[in-house]
Amino acid sequence: MIEKTAFIMEAYTICKKEDVKGALHELRALKQSYCKFEQDHNMYDKSYRDEFYRLETQLKKKYYKQNEEAKLALIERAKEVLESQNYKKMNVEANQLFDEWRTYGPLEGSKNEAYYDTFKGIIDDIRKLCNDHFRLQKEGYHKALLAKQDIINKAEQCIAKTQDETNCKKQLIALQQAYKTIGYAGKSDAALWQSFQSIQATFYHSLEEKRKLHEASKRLLIQKAKAYVEDDIDFKKAKPYMKSLVEDWKQVGYAGRVDALLWNEFHSILNAFYEKQNEYFANNKIAKKRCIDDMKQLLALGVYSKHSANLVKQVHQHWKQLGYAGKDDVLLYQEFRSLLDQFFEHLHIVIEARKEERYTYLESVVKHKQEQITKLKDHVNHLKSKQMLSMYPDFKERMAICIEEDEAKIYELHRDIEAIQEKLKKLSGK
Repeated sequence: MIEKTAFIMEAYTICKKEDVKGALHELRALKQSYCKFEQDHNMYDKSYRDEFYRLETQLKKKYYKQNEEAKLALIERAKEVLESQNYKKMNVEANQLFDEWRTYGPLEGSKNEAYYDTFKGIIDDIRKLCNDHFRLQKEGYHKALLAKQDIINKAEQCIAKTQDETNCKKQLIALQQAYKTIGYAGKSDAALWQSFQSIQATFYHSLEEKRKLHEASKRLLIQKAKAYVEDDIDFKKAKPYMKSLVEDWKQVGYAGRVDALLWNEFHSILNAFYEKQNEYFANNKIAKKRCIDDMKQLLALGVYSKHSANLVKQVHQHWKQLGYAGKDDVLLYQEFRSLLDQFFEHLHIVIEARKEERYTYLESVVKHKQEQITKLKDHVNHLKSKQMLSMYPDFKERMAICIEEDEAKIYELHRDIEAIQEKLKKLSGK
């Protein structure tokens, strides 16, 4: 009797354990031990067996209830996972919940299948939602992959074809902004980004090298401008030369961060040059106005002689030695040229008048000499008549001498006339 009671007491102790499933297994094992004990001692007692049955039934209900509560909790957790839409974790959590479901025992009656169908339906919804999501995600990755590859191709074409660095840079910035708006491209995403970055790095490295060359070119232009300004400047030729340097500067591309500093230095040299040029032009303008004033004074005197002509030539020679006078140079020269023309026009008139006077005078001299020749010829003829009529040799000899002297005078007069006629020809321009 005592040993039977010990079985029951142990059964009570087992039923109090928190691990209902383990307690149920222990209780069933204890029940089998008790049955064997009864068989061994031929001591069948229905009341003890009924107590074991009652305890087992009670423990089963507790076990079913515990399983039901656990599975209801799993169903709620599955619903939470479904509503969370955290696709990265949903599938893993669903599998974990399913594995955990299997750790719990059955439920009482038809509840077992009903609860399982509910739980399985939620798990299937989770898996379907995840599958749909990842399928769409995969399609999205593929679209993103194609879009990013297209941008990479455009970037490569931009660098390969364009000569306009500024435009290319703007295009690359626009392409990078477009690239960032495209979603994740899956496993290839990092490699695609690295490829795109590599293209940009190549462009910017090339751009930096070009900017270094541009900087060197601009520094060379600064040296040329500085050397030219420091030397003696021919301002008439200097302006086209400095203009060519400015045009060369415009042709050279951007030189990076130092570009503004280089331009300021180059521009300061240009300003210094133009200040010198303006001063040079102003001085020449003043000097040329003085030449004009000198010409006006000479014209006002109204003296047109060799001396005044020499003075005009001196003024003209001084004008030629003067440099360019800027934008007014043509007008100044036109005014000066007009004054020169006026002077030499008046001088020509005076010279022509003097030539006319000279011509008239020489003609009168020729006429006078011809009259002298005529008189001398008449005198020679008279002397010859006397000589022929005279009987005296001494007289004839004297007459011969006189005739010879007159003929010599006639010869000299003819020579004088010829010389004067040559002068007349020169004067007449024949």
